[in-house]
Amino acid sequence: PEQGSTWGMSIHYEGECFVGTDLRIELDGVVRANDTCYYRINGDIYYPSEGPHTLTVTMVKDGVDISSVRRDVVVDTIAPAPPTVTDPANGSTIRKVPVTVTGTANTDARVELVNADGSVDPTSTVAANGTWSIVLDRAWFEARGLLTGKAQTVRLRFEAVDAAGNRSAPTFVSWSVRAR
Repeated sequence: PEQGSTWGMSIHYEGECFVGTDLRIELDGVVRANDTCYYRINGDIYYPSEGPHTLTVTMVKDGVDISSVRRDVVVDTIAPAPPTVTDPANGSTIRKVPVTVTGTANTDARVELVNADGSVDPTSTVAANGTWSIVLDRAWFEARGLLTGKAQTVRLRFEAVDAAGNRSAPTFVSWSVRAR
């Protein structure tokens, strides 16, 4: 893994090694696996505890350590709090497009607009001050058949996703769209 990277339910490691060497994989100084190198190493340590860890992979030849790589990683299995939508507020009437949706969320997350089919578009990275924004342009409204000028209700689902891939509970907002 990259130095300082964040992981969820497992820590993945991979890389090149000298063919025929033995490999010792340690997490926080405890041997978690031994393997033999066949040019590349590729594996996972499953269900590590929450928090910071040190992963060390050592190549061993004839009982002598010949090379080690050490990486500090963080295991995060806790979902972020659901994002808030501050504008347009739930129950608002949308009369003009584009619409800039704003809100707040955990600073280590991105906010996703999740479509009814589970696909995601668009997304926003949460700023250092905890705010986010997503612009819903004319094409977004047109693709959903919402620019008829007649009142239509649209329900949107927003979720926060942190660096480890943990997904928050959803936040739903409904708007009346009367734009053309």
